[in-house]
Amino acid sequence: MNRLATILRWSRWPAFAALLLFAVSELFTDRVHAMQWAWWIPRPILAGCALAWLAVIELVALAARVDRRELPANRWAVVVAAACMGYAFLGLWRPTTPRPADTVRLVHWNASYVESTAVAPTLVTRLLELDADVVVVTDPGLLWWGDGVQRFAAAGYEIRTAGRFAVASRIGIVESRPVLAQGRLHATRIEFDTRFGPMAVEAIDLPSDPWRSRWQTVVTVSGALAAQRSKGGSSRGGPPDVIVGDFNITRGSASLGGFGEGYEEAFATAGSGWGGTYPRERAWWAIDLALVGGRWSPARSEIVDPGAKRHRLQVVDLAPKAR
Repeated sequence: MNRLATILRWSRWPAFAALLLFAVSELFTDRVHAMQWAWWIPRPILAGCALAWLAVIELVALAARVDRRELPANRWAVVVAAACMGYAFLGLWRPTTPRPADTVRLVHWNASYVESTAVAPTLVTRLLELDADVVVVTDPGLLWWGDGVQRFAAAGYEIRTAGRFAVASRIGIVESRPVLAQGRLHATRIEFDTRFGPMAVEAIDLPSDPWRSRWQTVVTVSGALAAQRSKGGSSRGGPPDVIVGDFNITRGSASLGGFGEGYEEAFATAGSGWGGTYPRERAWWAIDLALVGGRWSPARSEIVDPGAKRHRLQVVDLAPKAR
């Protein structure tokens, strides 16, 4: 074996390690706290680095006419890395689809407190352009500054505030009330009377601490919300049809199953376009999510850049399930 072949052979190991980390983190996601960090590495970047490195090694070997027997299975490794790359992109991208008819459009945006009165009117325009039936905003701050409230009212919206969330709705709001405020865990329940029947939404905002166990966070939140429902304070009670918000949990995480059975993540089921939500300018992480179940199903989900702040917003078209 010549010296170059030896160097190339050993140089593959970082790429092999990246592919192994990709596979293991896909298997465990955030089930194991110690492995959570690996699941948070953006999937296309992790697989893409392995693919690029193996491809460079393959090109150098071809250019130097290295005997294939001295780099066993390298081409297969490139194929595996390319497959991982494709799989990773399928988790963040879907073909673009049009808005479906006969649905309720729900928009959620974590505004992270709009502090600029100069940008507020532009953001209001952006939200109104989405032609939503319901808009839920986390930490709106100065979003309604100036004539924002009047512009929404003129478009047929009623605006309510409950806890850290503002709700603008064109459909009847039966109830809106905070149901959780424990440290950095927040949730508000909103119930609507739509033309298709009742719809219960729980808007949540979970902490962004990267060292906190997402699995344990979901156990805490879902338990607290279930306890609130059991008190019977809600006009209808029972699990919500939609759980929406900044989960600070990536799409596809095993921990999301802790919110209950029968929920579908909207973009994973009916996504359109690029599905990353954070950070806004380079959205590699999908942490703003919508879990849909109960009497409703996701017909379409799109992630939209509002043009300011840190998060992209979710546009979810909801269809009633056949009864």
